[in-house]
Amino acid sequence: MSSFNKATCYSHTSKDYCDFKWVISDYTLIFTKETQIKSPIFNVGSDLKKFQLQLNTGTMYVDRYSNATSRILYLQPIKTEEESNEKYNLAVKYHLSVIKDGEIVHTRMDYWNFSAGGRKTLLEIKVNEMKNYVSSTDSIIFHLELTVSSGNVIDSLNNEPIKMDQVLTSKLKFDWAFRDKKFCDVVLNASGKAMAANRLMLAAASPVFKAMFSHDMQEKKCLLIDLKDVNYEALDKMLRYIYTGIVEEHGISLTIDLLVLADKYQIDELKTECEKILSSKLSSKNVLDILKVADKCSMKSLKKNAVDFIKHHIGASSDSDDVGNMILSMELLNST
Repeated sequence: MSSFNKATCYSHTSKDYCDFKWVISDYTLIFTKETQIKSPIFNVGSDLKKFQLQLNTGTMYVDRYSNATSRILYLQPIKTEEESNEKYNLAVKYHLSVIKDGEIVHTRMDYWNFSAGGRKTLLEIKVNEMKNYVSSTDSIIFHLELTVSSGNVIDSLNNEPIKMDQVLTSKLKFDWAFRDKKFCDVVLNASGKAMAANRLMLAAASPVFKAMFSHDMQEKKCLLIDLKDVNYEALDKMLRYIYTGIVEEHGISLTIDLLVLADKYQIDELKTECEKILSSKLSSKNVLDILKVADKCSMKSLKKNAVDFIKHHIGASSDSDDVGNMILSMELLNST
């Protein structure tokens, strides 16, 4: 049988995050006598990149028409002594919100690269317009969500051998029948909730369901199948895929549950789709969970992508499979 390869490459960078809120109380009293105020220095990421917010009286930016100075909010990277003579190359994404009396009155998202050093202007407000930002209790709140690229670009590649007959044969779509009770002859019970389906659709998609309906089982007689330890929302997404051939992207946790369910009912194409989604969403916060499910479901490509992501952070040089088994063993020991 002729075949060709379909390849999907994912390029991403490792990232560190910080959610920082700066509350300036007694704003009027402070700026009656001060021309600058600085926030405490805060860290971003495990290697402790340091930043600081600075709110200045921008006396060099006098409006010649209203003679009003400005308040300027800066984001300033803080270098250590070892870094003092080095050039920074920090790619930063920021989302700034100004909160007044519990409501967001200004928001801005942008990107910046500190390769040239210096500081980034986040916000400039004329002094006579500060009343729009200062609360009734004379405070101003800056909420900064900061994402910093912490490494080089990482590439991962999924090779998918495809048989020619799969390419030439159009897949039937039954989205019109999804949830239509006229065509339902079986009820699936998951997490205490019932979901109607069609036995033919289930059997065509899953060898497990096919075997279940082919034998004289209790489930076959009563047309009620009690699915133990199955997430209802993941079951809904699995049925949607069976009927429509479409997998919508969801949160990492739900995609992991969907992968486990697809593995349990041997729906290989759905497993591949989940693998693509998880490979593209790898981060320092979820890589261990993704590695564990990849190992559990024997997803070699996903496991390699997760291990490569980890190796990039820990600098390991051993075989991917060995590193993966080592990390999983450590996690098992820590949980006992």
